[in-house]
Amino acid sequence: MNRASQPLQQRQQLLLVRSAELRRSFAREAQVLQPPLALADQVLSAWQWLRAHPQVPLAAAAVLVVLRPRRAWRLGWRLWSGWQMWQRVRQRLQPFAGGGGPGGLGGLSGLSGLGGLGTSGRQRPPKNPRR
Repeated sequence: MNRASQPLQQRQQLLLVRSAELRRSFAREAQVLQPPLALADQVLSAWQWLRAHPQVPLAAAAVLVVLRPRRAWRLGWRLWSGWQMWQRVRQRLQPFAGGGGPGGLGGLSGLSGLGGLGTSGRQRPPKNPRR
């Protein structure tokens, strides 16, 4: 029985060595991703902080309106236009978002906020087909 298990033990040792090599190689190659992922973590943390403290951006907007009303209108208009464009793009990409099968874009419907932070979890009513 011991002789029969010897090739299996050798194979197991080879697989363990190979696994360790692959882990080291992956760790070495993943170092390139550390700076962009750290930046993404900072952006996400800032977004979460702003969501928890909505008075800060509202106060900044109020100061901007009082001190520079023309600039506030311009910025507001740009934000509104950008939001409308984003809604149109999402609507046009919606047919590709389903299923995640071949040729589909997978979970595109999850693009409504940063990791779902901006969504309330409720379904949207269907669009008016006359528009």
